[in-house]
Amino acid sequence: MSGLNLENLKKYKDEILKAEIGALLFNLGKTHVGFSFWKPYFPNSNYKWSSYKEYVDKFLDTELTQVDKQLEDFINAIQINLTFITNLIKMKEIMQGGESSLDFVNKIFFRGCENINSGIDKGSPKKQLEGNLWISNAFGSFKKNVESQDFDDARISFYNKLHNFLSCNNYYEKPDWQEIRKFVFAEIKNWYSRLLSDSRFPVNDVTLWDQVYMTATMFKAVLAHLCIDSSKVDDYMKNPSSIRWRILGIQYDKLGLAEKGYKPQQIQWYREVSKEIDDEIKKLLEYVYPIGNEIYRDETGIYFLVGEDLGEDLKDERSLAKLKSDLKEIEGKIIDIFKTNSFDELYPAIFLTKASRGIMNLTYLLEKAKENFLKADWSKKETDICLEKSESGKAKGICQVCGQRLVFERDKSDEDKNICDICLKEKTQGRIERWFKNRDKETIWIDELKDKNDRIALVTMKFELYDWLNGNMLNSMLVREEDFNDYISIIKDLLNLIKSELSKGELESLKIDNTAEDKIKKFLLLYDVGGIYKPFNEVYEHLKKNKNIDNVPGRHKDLTKRLLAEDWIEDFSFFNKSSRMITINKKRNESIQNYLKDNGAKGHLYEIFAINYLILQIYNTLLERSIGDRWEEFIKQKLGNKIDFENRKIDWQNLTDDDIEFLSTLIFQFILRKNSSPARLRRIWDSTKEFFEDIKANICAYAGIPQNRRVRYYWGNVKIENKNIPDGEYYDGEAIFWADKGKVYLISNIKDFTNDKKFNLKKYEDKKNIGTSLNLNDSTKSEYYQPYISIIDPTPISWQFIIPAEYVPNLIENVIKKYSENFKFVYGKLPLHIGIVVQDYKKPLYVGVKALRKIRRDVEDTEELILEEKAFKIKNVLKCQKIEESLNNTHNYYSLYWGTHKKCYEVFLKPNNKNKKWIESIDELGDNEEINIIPNTFDFEFLDTNTRRNDIYYDEKKDNNGENKGWKRKIAPKSSRPYDLETWEKFKKFKELFGKENINGSIRSTKLQKLISVLYEKWEVLVNYENQKEDVKEGIKAFLASSFVNILKLNNDKDLADRIRDLFDIDKSEKDVKIYEQLKRKMTSDNVQLFLDMFEFWHTTLREV
Repeated sequence: MSGLNLENLKKYKDEILKAEIGALLFNLGKTHVGFSFWKPYFPNSNYKWSSYKEYVDKFLDTELTQVDKQLEDFINAIQINLTFITNLIKMKEIMQGGESSLDFVNKIFFRGCENINSGIDKGSPKKQLEGNLWISNAFGSFKKNVESQDFDDARISFYNKLHNFLSCNNYYEKPDWQEIRKFVFAEIKNWYSRLLSDSRFPVNDVTLWDQVYMTATMFKAVLAHLCIDSSKVDDYMKNPSSIRWRILGIQYDKLGLAEKGYKPQQIQWYREVSKEIDDEIKKLLEYVYPIGNEIYRDETGIYFLVGEDLGEDLKDERSLAKLKSDLKEIEGKIIDIFKTNSFDELYPAIFLTKASRGIMNLTYLLEKAKENFLKADWSKKETDICLEKSESGKAKGICQVCGQRLVFERDKSDEDKNICDICLKEKTQGRIERWFKNRDKETIWIDELKDKNDRIALVTMKFELYDWLNGNMLNSMLVREEDFNDYISIIKDLLNLIKSELSKGELESLKIDNTAEDKIKKFLLLYDVGGIYKPFNEVYEHLKKNKNIDNVPGRHKDLTKRLLAEDWIEDFSFFNKSSRMITINKKRNESIQNYLKDNGAKGHLYEIFAINYLILQIYNTLLERSIGDRWEEFIKQKLGNKIDFENRKIDWQNLTDDDIEFLSTLIFQFILRKNSSPARLRRIWDSTKEFFEDIKANICAYAGIPQNRRVRYYWGNVKIENKNIPDGEYYDGEAIFWADKGKVYLISNIKDFTNDKKFNLKKYEDKKNIGTSLNLNDSTKSEYYQPYISIIDPTPISWQFIIPAEYVPNLIENVIKKYSENFKFVYGKLPLHIGIVVQDYKKPLYVGVKALRKIRRDVEDTEELILEEKAFKIKNVLKCQKIEESLNNTHNYYSLYWGTHKKCYEVFLKPNNKNKKWIESIDELGDNEEINIIPNTFDFEFLDTNTRRNDIYYDEKKDNNGENKGWKRKIAPKSSRPYDLETWEKFKKFKELFGKENINGSIRSTKLQKLISVLYEKWEVLVNYENQKEDVKEGIKAFLASSFVNILKLNNDKDLADRIRDLFDIDKSEKDVKIYEQLKRKMTSDNVQLFLDMFEFWHTTLREV
């Protein structure tokens, strides 16, 4: 191969975009309300067509003409000229997909891209949606109903919009394919996101947009690859399932960037410049050099799907690759974007995954992100630091923001003494100018976020998503319910049948009896009936009856010939590869070319077809869904040289019983599970990202921030000596102001201010009144703003932000409710962690941001978070379901758990022997059966000192029996944190007992303070509690119980006593047992620590108790 031809990519980029548009429009035929999928749900609809081809051939032109004849002519005239194909391709051929008359479209687009995405995605569900047609999120929860107006009416509306767009921009005459692609993309995304790809349950989690976008993306990547290097065209045409892709990652540490800012304006700059960089790279790689599309973006960078030959595997890295040297131009453009947008401050690491048939390899890049950050390409970094400059004087130090540029004498201002000129102008002053244009959005002033106690809360919310992104957790979800033992037995018998028949030395010795035939058909019914079972049955019965291939139905003729051809016969022992002769029986041989006409062979063609059809489905199930990722490595490890992924072969005759046992489990698992198709994985991260995006969009509602707390006051036409007040910052006591063009804005939250309050403005420099005062009264102008600061934009994994500390309890409460609404069916499998850092608003912000990085609790191996819980805990979560969810028994497909039981389905949750588990629907488990979950958690820290952030360090914690208690704080006084989110109910009860709102709050508060002092005095004893002798333990328990009873006067305060019982989960039915005895049993170190932490949260952190 002479190399990659990048000039071809630039020359034919418009052709690639036209083909991509055709792929995006491929499913237009499915948007008819009378289409077979949808008709039962809209019985009064007018039925017109049933296939993509029928729509394109008979109805498309009519609909386009009804909008405008110019639109019809335009669509019909679109032809695609690709360098590696001789003939032009009409875009309408791509829109017909598998029904296209062109081999290239049928094989490369449909079989090579659409089938891997859609066919594997759906699997073979056997039930239709009950009730309405509705869309779920990726985790089974109801999202929205599909409405009839989103079909035909929406399609005609799209055509009208397209016509107006083309006409208004003169694109009929001079089409700009980049702009047309942008328009089609945006419109189709909005429209197709409201439609389903399939009407069966439980595959209603993938929208038509998910399917179309990933198929178009895969097709685009293949076309770009072939434009650059056409050497694989013939291979791909011959075997579409050999097409593979890589994921290109442009990685840099966005969380680390946020930690550099010590003012909100600077944090905002880093956040926004990250988005600008990502968006420019997206434009570069999707339009300028259209090698693929963005498939994922998070705090580690931005990721694209590209063709396999764009990368070169690294010899020292098992899972990663680099861009080939012929693509240095693209790599250079990417680096230039970083250099320009970041003012030479940020540079990326650029890596690719190894080639595979899906996108599960994304997690290889994510797992390596921290390591890859250290391998950034700094080749274009300016190295001339020049210690002296004639204009700015001598260098005085390094900028405390960027940490790279020098600070010169004249760069230093009174306010920002150690910040370079660029960081001052671009990241600080420049942000204020932007704020003026968007004052109704999130604030940039930390003073506006201080609460009544002068505190702010930095919050991180994070999903443990890696086991979903790599597809592992999909192994605990089903597309259909079947009898495990029955089918495992059938599959074992069929694998042994294949092994037995392939080993026979004479063709006439082949035998498939009625029992084997029944098992084959029952096995094939696990697949799509129309696409797999019926074609087999028609060909099989024909060959069995007629004993020749002449009259095989035309639509199945190619498949039949393929499975009876030499490359499928060569694994049978009756075939001699060297002589290319078939042993019909001991007395007679026949050449491979003539055996189909041999009378002795004809009677056994149906058996050869049946064996090879079985092998084909097993290869498609096992190899296609694992090649290039961790499952391939696992299968190779188990089978050794008995499996050849490169040539898609299994050495059937040398399989052992253990091998067959292993393969049977894996094959059945891959058929029954929800498969990790590109579309489904995309839906997973869209669902979690939308969760955070909705919270951000409605943060005031989720945090319970009242409307009057969102008011900002300002005064217009403020003068000093008949001139506009000079621009800049002013203050009066705690009140901070910003002046701009004669307007003065109050940019701090003022506690307990009264009407007619007067402010005398001062400058920070001299602290003297400037001679102007402002009166706050009913006539003062006001505007609304959003009292929060986003540290990073929401990603599929996390979101970090700042709000007034007093609203944290409301936020936790509402996030718990939202989680339950969106993810209840995967509770314990999709854990959410909330970390809260509270500090005084005057403390350096970077201290809190660095602490936030620690409290987000990044864990390399999520298995360390697994705990054992009773099944009833999950059952309680699932009690509240929407009608659509319960009607379809959603939990039977999504809520399957593993633990101590050994029944239902045995699967490999992860590609290793350790994770072979029995999973069963939560409904079928006993309430007290133990299951494994990862709980939702929350943690908090009050930074009373800068060094307090060092208290945030996690490690695996075990109890005295060696049972895992999850990742907890290492430092002893806080070793019960983080807490399960269910414990939040106890935190709420604590506040109800001792909060300031309680009628007895002040009296109880004094007693509580005394009790807490006693508990802290005994802390050393508590820490070593488990190591004490039994009599000492009893003494400690007695002392603590009596402290509660005596200090809180529980024998007199019956209401408080009952609530204390509730707090410690004491059975209220024990009416005759004294509170002292009850408490004594509950005085464990965990319970006492929980009590102390509740006090720390409400008193020390939030000052609510």
